[in-house]
Amino acid sequence: LQTGSYHQGLLPYGGGGFALDIPLYFNKTQALNFFNYLKQQRWTDLHTRAVFFDFALYNPVNGMYLSVRLLFEFLPYGQVRPSSQLRAIRMGLSSLNDYAALLLDALVYLMVIFYMVMDARKLVAMGRGYWTHFWHWFNWANYTVFVITLVFKLQFLIPSLNYVSGQGDLDIQRATMDFESLGWYYYQIVNWQAFNNVFVWFKAFSFLKYINADVANLAYTVTHAAKDCGL
Repeated sequence: LQTGSYHQGLLPYGGGGFALDIPLYFNKTQALNFFNYLKQQRWTDLHTRAVFFDFALYNPVNGMYLSVRLLFEFLPYGQVRPSSQLRAIRMGLSSLNDYAALLLDALVYLMVIFYMVMDARKLVAMGRGYWTHFWHWFNWANYTVFVITLVFKLQFLIPSLNYVSGQGDLDIQRATMDFESLGWYYYQIVNWQAFNNVFVWFKAFSFLKYINADVANLAYTVTHAAKDCGL
């Protein structure tokens, strides 16, 4: 079993353990017989600390997957603690909008690489004096967030595209995608993009000084008061 670690329960759990796939063609009676057999064979014992039920649902109208994880934790003092984790994620490239979004995203990162190179050249030319300007610090903080977001996007896109474009005949018998881990990466992309949105709006504020003198004075005041505001 090679799944990601899970930290949303009462205790943290690694990716190891034993797993059984419930065939997707099972009906209610077959599923109940399956669980009764596991109970008779004592599939869980005194050494069991947690049982996970993972499954995924798909909405073809919205093109969204729903990752569901049901967790039952067997605590040392005898209590069984249930919890759940639901993550709605979009996977694959199923429409022109998805391809357009991917293309625009690639163009944005090409622009980021271009500006990183320009700032690096400016850093070499100015030396230590480069770091005396607030917006230079701000630029590299923004670049860092873009790089972190890109790492999460690659970790999400590569396995998700492989899964969506895989062989459907094999998926009829068993489903092997770790949707919970994939959903975690998806939500990290959303969170870090929120930081990017804030940084980009602040960066746009630096260009407002070219509108008129009043806006330029406001930008100058806010920029030089940033240190005091941080304190």
